[in-house]
Amino acid sequence: MLEYFYTDKDNIIFVNLCCQLNCELNEILSGPINPIVTRANMTDDFSDVIIAVENDVVIGCIALRPFSPDTAEIKRMYIIPSKRASGMGKALLEKCLSLAKEKGYRYAVLESNEKLPNAKNLYLKAGFTKMRSYGPYAALEETLCMIKSLY
Repeated sequence: MLEYFYTDKDNIIFVNLCCQLNCELNEILSGPINPIVTRANMTDDFSDVIIAVENDVVIGCIALRPFSPDTAEIKRMYIIPSKRASGMGKALLEKCLSLAKEKGYRYAVLESNEKLPNAKNLYLKAGFTKMRSYGPYAALEETLCMIKSLY
């Protein structure tokens, strides 16, 4: 059974999952993550973290942070490799979007990468659409910024 627990940016499970995510991204993107992206992924202002657990096994995480008064930013979504393409990513994303809506946000934005087609497809199927790259991502070629109305 899939369960969720809500925590904060300092939770050691979340920190470890983020390390796994960074290692995979380094491999997929053929080298270290761009320093601009590394700074943008700092967890200092993450307001909420959700950890997904299935049958006592941690399977993934996702975080939320304020982007503007009416917009939340989705950060650090990660599903362990053995649980990908199983619907777990969709369920975790939906849980995070519900939380954003409960907190009064009208929109959610996120940044991904064109070299991550499975993530891109997940976000498109969830109703996200491409938007102009924002903030620190504006200068990066392969960045993929997306937005979704929560209403």
